[in-house]
Amino acid sequence: MEKIIISGTNHPIYVDPKDVKGASLIRYKGVSQPRVVQRWRTMASKLNPDLIIDAGVNYGEIVLSALYPAHASITVIDANEVLRPYLLRSMKEHPNGSQFRYIHALASDQMLDSATFYVDKARSGNSSAYHLGNRAFDEVKVRSVTIDSLFRTNETNGKTLLFKLDVEGYEWQVLRGMKRILAESKEAAGCIEFNMNYMKNKGIDIGAYMQFLSEHFHLYALGDAGKLTAIEPPYLENTKAFFARDTSCNDLILLSDNRLLSKLL
Repeated sequence: MEKIIISGTNHPIYVDPKDVKGASLIRYKGVSQPRVVQRWRTMASKLNPDLIIDAGVNYGEIVLSALYPAHASITVIDANEVLRPYLLRSMKEHPNGSQFRYIHALASDQMLDSATFYVDKARSGNSSAYHLGNRAFDEVKVRSVTIDSLFRTNETNGKTLLFKLDVEGYEWQVLRGMKRILAESKEAAGCIEFNMNYMKNKGIDIGAYMQFLSEHFHLYALGDAGKLTAIEPPYLENTKAFFARDTSCNDLILLSDNRLLSKLL
């Protein structure tokens, strides 16, 4: 277990240096996704969120990079049991440590006592509910939960929600499993991984997924230095065009209300 101080903060994060993802975090001083970290920190500071959710938290390099209001509750979810000791130690030493709640489960749109999850043996960040093909992996069983099931209505109604989803192509399922929270929240802002090549390889209907996203959110591509570019109809074509221009872009920002944009600029 190796300790890193996340660049730009005094927040520690603990990683496995033998894991390719852990080694990458060591190399980049805890900031292997700088545009996501920059945007996340801005959303955390400008939106004064009541609820913070990170599904697919991995070592916690995104959620641990920011500070949160003293009243906020912070829930992190990951299906990879191997990461538990690293996460627990990192969260305990974060300035908001007492506000964190860790859930070992697969975030999904189904409540199951046993779901299949594939743990990548070389790079923990590639672990997924989708089969890993010819990569070396451990097949494990873990419960699956909806995010809606983790909160009572009185915990979400009228609140400001900030969320991040990085679950290797399973983001659509997670979003379907948090429809109630999204409906009950006063406002919501999220960052989701959106790797179009990966989703295509897994047989995901990206057009239908984009339609779902556009029905629930205003969509923005996350560009260099955290710049937000609105994705307008036709959503799929314009997303493809942006990602073709910015080949480093693998994320979308979702806003429940366009008025939130003025707070984030």
